[in-house]
Amino acid sequence: MTRAHTHAVQAALETDPGLVVFVGIAPDKQPYPYVILRPGLATDRAERLTGAESTFTPSYTVLACGEDPEQAEWVTEHVDAALRPRGRGITPTVAGRSTGHIRRDTLQPLLPDDDSQPPGWYRVAEYSFRSAPKS
Repeated sequence: MTRAHTHAVQAALETDPGLVVFVGIAPDKQPYPYVILRPGLATDRAERLTGAESTFTPSYTVLACGEDPEQAEWVTEHVDAALRPRGRGITPTVAGRSTGHIRRDTLQPLLPDDDSQPPGWYRVAEYSFRSAPKS
C-alpha cells in the first residue's frame, strides 16, 4: 500500500461536503461529526514467480464519529455512500495501478467514546480493494 492509495480513498470520502476527514487521528476538541481514516495492512501476492511486482489489497479502518448515536450513524451512511454508492464500490484511481472496486469487509456496532473531549459515539468499518500493477 502506498500514500497514493490512501490519498485516493481520502479524496473519495471528501467528495461528500458533509464529511470532515482526518488521516490517522483527529485533533483534540474537534467538533463532531468527522471521519478518521486509518490505513491498515496490505496483503501482497506475487502474480508470477518471475515478476518483480505484486498485487496487493490495501485495507482501511474508518471511524465514523458523532456527538450521539444518531449522528454517528449518519456519518456511517455518508461514508458508505461515498465509497460504495448504491452498494457498489467505487474504483479508486491510483497512478500506475489497476484497482478493483472498494468493498466493505466489516461493520461494527455503535460504541460510546468516553476518552474524547467532548465524549461522543463512533462506529468502525473496514474497507479494502485490490491493486495490481498496470501492464
